[in-house]
Amino acid sequence: MQSSSRKLLAVAALFALALAVRLFHLDHQSLWHDEAFTILASRKDWGGMIRDLVVDFNHPPLHYVLVHLAFGALDVSPFVARLPSAILGAAAIPVLYLLGRRLYPGATGLVASLLLLFSQQALVFSQTARGYSQLLFFSVAAMHLYLVALQDRSRAAWYGAVVCATLALYSHFYASFVVAACLLFLLATHRRHSLSISWMVGGVLLALGAAVPWLLSGVLEEARSGPATTFMEQSVWRRSSWRSLPDTVDAFGNGRVAGIYEDSPVWSILAAGLLFAVPALLAARSLLRRGDPDRDATLFLLLMSALPIFTAWALGHAGLAYRPRYVAFALPPYYLLVARGLLSISAPRLRAACLAACLVFAVFAAHAALALPYRANYRDGLATVADAWRDGDGLVFSPWGEPRQWELYREDHPALVTRPFPDVADGDTDAQRVWLVTYLKPGARGRAYRHLEAFDEHWSLEERHAFYRVVVGLYVPRP
Repeated sequence: MQSSSRKLLAVAALFALALAVRLFHLDHQSLWHDEAFTILASRKDWGGMIRDLVVDFNHPPLHYVLVHLAFGALDVSPFVARLPSAILGAAAIPVLYLLGRRLYPGATGLVASLLLLFSQQALVFSQTARGYSQLLFFSVAAMHLYLVALQDRSRAAWYGAVVCATLALYSHFYASFVVAACLLFLLATHRRHSLSISWMVGGVLLALGAAVPWLLSGVLEEARSGPATTFMEQSVWRRSSWRSLPDTVDAFGNGRVAGIYEDSPVWSILAAGLLFAVPALLAARSLLRRGDPDRDATLFLLLMSALPIFTAWALGHAGLAYRPRYVAFALPPYYLLVARGLLSISAPRLRAACLAACLVFAVFAAHAALALPYRANYRDGLATVADAWRDGDGLVFSPWGEPRQWELYREDHPALVTRPFPDVADGDTDAQRVWLVTYLKPGARGRAYRHLEAFDEHWSLEERHAFYRVVVGLYVPRP
């Protein structure tokens, strides 16, 4: 009884601390392009939202449904749009603690949950109005319940795992890797673990039944004939490259101390490798030792983390989209491997020093997610324009025209009037002054600089305001 009380207290404390961290500066970042789509779709009535999601068939509907419900219960705002991600991201931490307790004795679950609590990637997922935090939560919950079902022969846990896996699939299609990993683990350990045929049939029927409403929504027809870009038709920058795997190791190891989407300094790359990747490899050694008590646990965690990452990376070379956030569910099992590797160090002082260094580095690196900008700051850029706006001014976006965020921010600044870039660049406009808002993301800068050169032929720069990856310039006609 006392042990259960301590476990319950630990779960509650981890959730409370994780939620407090994730609510900090929840609406600090400007809206991301994809977040704008989430808000625009989720604030519509039910029918309008489903129609938008059917046309944009790449994304399952569950996250939008949760945001839609949050809007109905509270209000429509970036804070509320991100709130479901923050809550589910916080809830994943105590679930990881429970998973760690089931797999390993001692403090492995606690250390892993603390690493996830301060993880840069997990914090970004929890403060983004997209389904990645939700994918992480339902995936780690499915992993935990699946192990409970196998080890305790629990029917309730089995169907709980099926429900969580189905909800993970309704969050992101890459959750299919979690389902595949569960099946592979069962095949690899069939002499020690088994599932009733009736349970498996019931689970398949439950999952298929849950998928019927979405499949009947028209999404299959849209996928066959619609114009939307599919995962198999992604632009080059979304596909795998030789850097994708080391970038994932760096991201999962909190190496992005200079900014979430900035190049990591050499020292933080080395720290991410030494403090995270090396301990994970130490834990993985148990897979090679017959009779090692950690062998099944290690196999399970590798199937849930390394195998999906390598598979998604390999498929990325065939055109499938790959980003570390698409395999968000690999973070919890990866951190369990890291924690187990750290705790397996035999020398007490070295073990304590490595544990302390890993946790301190994770807490320090969290500032990149909580304090540094990592979303193109259209919000403050457009507010600057609105504060100095005069009748007769014009607003132009470069290099790709009006961003999706403008559909939301224009509601805060109804006086702002946009003009087509080609007309304004050629001087074919009656605007007395022009505000040029330029997006300077790496990969777009060449096009943006060419636009600026064309603009300078007829317009003279009077003011310049720089924000994160957004530059606002006030131009007047050349004499």
